[in-house]
Amino acid sequence: MLEHNIDEDSIDRLGNIISILLPAKSYKILCAWTNEEALPAVEDFSCRLLILFGELSPSELGEYFGLSYRECEILIDSLLQKKLAIVNNDGNLTAAPLLNSKVRGDISETISLTNFEERTETVVFDLLTLGLLPSLKHNSASKYGLLEVSKGQHKEISINDVIQSFSSQFRAHLEYSRRSENEIKKTRLYKIMSCEKGMPLQIPIDIEVKLKPSEGFEPILTREVKGGSATRQYIISNELESCISDYIASLEVLNIGTSFSEYCDLVDDHVLKRYIENEQFNFSGWLKDRQHKKTGYGNQLTRGMLGPIYLEKNLKRIISEIKYIFTNNEIEALPPALWLSSKLPLWGANGTELYEFAKRMEKELTQKDEPGCITLLFNPQNEDKALHEKRYKNRIPNAISLQGESITDFIECFIIPDHLAVIQFHIYPSKTSSITVPIGFITTEKHRLEQIYQLVTSRIMSSSDIKVTWGGRNLSDLLPLSLLQELESRPLTTKRPHQQRKEVNVLRKRKFSFKKPESH
Repeated sequence: MLEHNIDEDSIDRLGNIISILLPAKSYKILCAWTNEEALPAVEDFSCRLLILFGELSPSELGEYFGLSYRECEILIDSLLQKKLAIVNNDGNLTAAPLLNSKVRGDISETISLTNFEERTETVVFDLLTLGLLPSLKHNSASKYGLLEVSKGQHKEISINDVIQSFSSQFRAHLEYSRRSENEIKKTRLYKIMSCEKGMPLQIPIDIEVKLKPSEGFEPILTREVKGGSATRQYIISNELESCISDYIASLEVLNIGTSFSEYCDLVDDHVLKRYIENEQFNFSGWLKDRQHKKTGYGNQLTRGMLGPIYLEKNLKRIISEIKYIFTNNEIEALPPALWLSSKLPLWGANGTELYEFAKRMEKELTQKDEPGCITLLFNPQNEDKALHEKRYKNRIPNAISLQGESITDFIECFIIPDHLAVIQFHIYPSKTSSITVPIGFITTEKHRLEQIYQLVTSRIMSSSDIKVTWGGRNLSDLLPLSLLQELESRPLTTKRPHQQRKEVNVLRKRKFSFKKPESH
């Protein structure tokens, strides 16, 4: 049973998380800074006594604190070394000029010393705005292949530019170094002696897309840019966020393929279809009704799903359902999970969540000696297949390329044949953004599973060429046996219908031999 809700306690919905790379470079800076360091308590009080009484003999000072001869000797040596006290002609201790200048007659003032320190600091600057970034370790497997923002006007940066930027952002550097607030306040940059170029870097950042209903159809779209990790995050400057927004806005917007209305017909989504008016989706209306639990599908076997399947809330739901399947059905292993991608520039543009999703799903699908399998189905069309391999290979373990026209579009599907399916349509929540928000449902209903499986197989069957692109497995390991048999028996030349609406009729006419899943 599908038991999880989609954030029913909040109307501020997480619709997507997009990860992109920032061009950056490291530098080694030799610098000097000063900081104010408070005296140890016994030294601080000794200084106050010297100011108060004018002079003290070593024995008087030792007796006052109950010190042994050796302890008193160490205390006096420290005061002399720090130039806080001097020995007069009588052999007594008096306040040194440095101590008098710090206290200025007010013994209630905190006494501290200014330390001078030379350090070599390794710092990282983004090459878009020359803003300082924290030096953090990033998971190279999860970030490899992400889209990178172009360098723009700061392609050539001089050493002098870096020195000036470090000087103006020195406080941020101290904060990124995890120094205490009190220490930061007392530390000042004294001078920079030299600066050396380091390695070019790619820094991943996440853009969280959140939705709130408005008075119109389009929801209020807010984007929160986050850098760092779950344990350490930092704020992106407005200037850098503007560069990222310009880059996203420059990406191509897909405007051909299955329409939202046709999608609802293909997968029999009567819930979402209620919100279509004049070929426009009333996203705000759906969000409002979702808040009041008015967007259900009439049973617990089909539930709405907002956002990519690799978001944590959606991953938990899918895993919970897989565990239920293994617990309540006598099966040794599940068939390969098929993941039909959408044809969008920012599809799968995610680092950590997508990487963890694939890893967790393979683990959950593994039973005894049968390793779990996720097969990505993508349509390169005129694009280089190597480009897709570069973008997704480190985060999705296996992939098959489907050659042909318009095999993928706005529709995305994740299906474990006979058992579970997630079907979604990618919607542009704003006309001015390239970021889409997938919306659809997760189901274990028999007739829906059959219908969605037919949709996926019809697109696979319409491919003119099917090849394993990466993963090291054979085609027979990545596709269900029944589908492999169909592929072997199909005509050598297969053409996909040019009009998407014909697909509805195709699905209604074709009949597949299918193992029916048990209801739960």
